[in-house]
Amino acid sequence: MHAITRTLRHRLFSTQRMALAVRHQSTYKQPATGVNPAYDEALEVIRAYSEQKAHEATLAHTELQKAQDAGADSSTLRALKKAWFDLRVESRINDGEVLWNARNGRFDLTEPVYEHLKQNEWQGRPLEILMQRLLQMFVLPDMLDPRFVGTPESQLNLQLARGVVEPGSVVDPSSAKERPGIELMTFHDEPRLHTIVMVDLDEPCEAEQTFREQFHWIVSNVSASKMQNTADLDKGTELLAYVPPHPAHGTPMHRYVVA
Repeated sequence: MHAITRTLRHRLFSTQRMALAVRHQSTYKQPATGVNPAYDEALEVIRAYSEQKAHEATLAHTELQKAQDAGADSSTLRALKKAWFDLRVESRINDGEVLWNARNGRFDLTEPVYEHLKQNEWQGRPLEILMQRLLQMFVLPDMLDPRFVGTPESQLNLQLARGVVEPGSVVDPSSAKERPGIELMTFHDEPRLHTIVMVDLDEPCEAEQTFREQFHWIVSNVSASKMQNTADLDKGTELLAYVPPHPAHGTPMHRYVVA
């Protein structure tokens, strides 16, 4: 699912706030050395620790490759891959440049340390806010049965002309006239196909004097992986062209779910 938003008369839901993983060259500037001896010594300790863990990661990767060549069972391979992954993370987790890159959107999710940092970041406050909004705005259970909804594994960002839409925020319909961009941060290696839908949960039904769901957008076969964080919607199959929010005059705010 996705991040939640509301418009002047709507609440636009979109299941995941996310920062787009942009792979740029780092512009991090290393603090000056030779000024504070304690700082210089700390850098040396970190460097030595990183080199040791990087060496251990290389050995772990060699062991993993041997196990793969020998046809080891899946549980053994998972354990060896996890050991290699954890050592790769440990070898760079204390690097100031790595931490700066992660905070400033200059990271590559194929690097274990960035995957670790961004996944932990997503599973913290953003996911907590998302789940809170889903419950507060009754997306659960109005749209989805809570018994069958697990914890979202990917982070989705809905991008309008005004910028990123935060869960539960109010959005004026005029800012959602154009088809939104979708930024999808996933943490799996292989590409997987997704279906993106946008639904209005509060479409008035005059005949029954109640509200009903109304689809505004459906795109299937949207590929995403750690290598590709911006969903290329043009390569998907658009089953329903984007219909901008257009709440009837006098109706209360509508909830829109992008999932």
